[in-house]
Amino acid sequence: MNKIGVLAMALFFGVLQAYGSAVSEAMPIVDGQAYQCRPAMGGMPIVDGQAYGLSNAGIFYENFEDSTENCDASVEIEMPAPSISDKVSAGKDIDIFEYFDRNLGKLKTSKAMALFPSKSLNSASAVYSFDLSKIKNKYLRTAVTFKTTKGTIVHVSGTKAANCPDGGSNCKGNDRYFVVLTTDKGKQYLVNGKEIANVSMFMRGSKKVYIDGDTYILKLFIKMSSPENSIVEITRGTEKVVDITIEALGDAIAKKSEIVKLSKEYRLVCGYELIQGNKGAKFTDNLIIGLVSYPAESHFVLKASDISDADVIYPEIDSNFGFRMNGDILEIYKI
Repeated sequence: MNKIGVLAMALFFGVLQAYGSAVSEAMPIVDGQAYQCRPAMGGMPIVDGQAYGLSNAGIFYENFEDSTENCDASVEIEMPAPSISDKVSAGKDIDIFEYFDRNLGKLKTSKAMALFPSKSLNSASAVYSFDLSKIKNKYLRTAVTFKTTKGTIVHVSGTKAANCPDGGSNCKGNDRYFVVLTTDKGKQYLVNGKEIANVSMFMRGSKKVYIDGDTYILKLFIKMSSPENSIVEITRGTEKVVDITIEALGDAIAKKSEIVKLSKEYRLVCGYELIQGNKGAKFTDNLIIGLVSYPAESHFVLKASDISDADVIYPEIDSNFGFRMNGDILEIYKI
């Protein structure tokens, strides 16, 4: 993925983290069903004389239909509590966008500082002028689309919530990230990334979304060895309407960014803040602006409301340029 794709994807799609579950070696699982089997030495299940542990679980799955005479699917098994599997993660969360973090750079805070009247340059010509009413949420309308059976065009993108599902701030990162479906009629559907994550046998998630009377199923197939090749899949019946890598989706989002050249070069994107609560997730009227350095070393998230009333500077971004709002127009000018 090019650097623009990295920064845009990381800023607005975030980090979908996948968790494994502890699986008892004596209880193979097939399609979510636990099977109690006659154990061999060491607690490994036996099918047709073959002992199966986690290391050859794939062989078990392939041969499962050929012989299940030693397994009783009617036996109800109490499964162990979920925990991070050693095979999936060495005691820490799996971050499938870890490479985004390496390429994006550090999130930095820059507080808006009002210019003194003597230094305010209200008449200074803008070096950059962006009509936020035209570019806000532009990143949600990517070129990655599908059509419903009634002809509605649906755009696929992603974003990050500003808070946790309970409305607080104390939660794991994977609770904050969403796949966003936006129709050409303006309707939006938010799907939490954690709910649709699939990691081999360890995690199987999916989510149904209903659009125009059609049923769509969303899944994220995670490839831990090459996270950029993880697949976002959307199906309608037996048809795959979307089958795209995270890398390609990131590139599609990146094409919706704007170029800003100050002392450093930046990519600018803006959109409404997403918040979560007991009733689910929703976009607010709070407009935020993202600036990511290029090449990616650091990134900033600014509140549009901080620069709406007066000329301001952001010293950590560039003290040689001022920011001001002229109606819906964001202007950046040389001081």
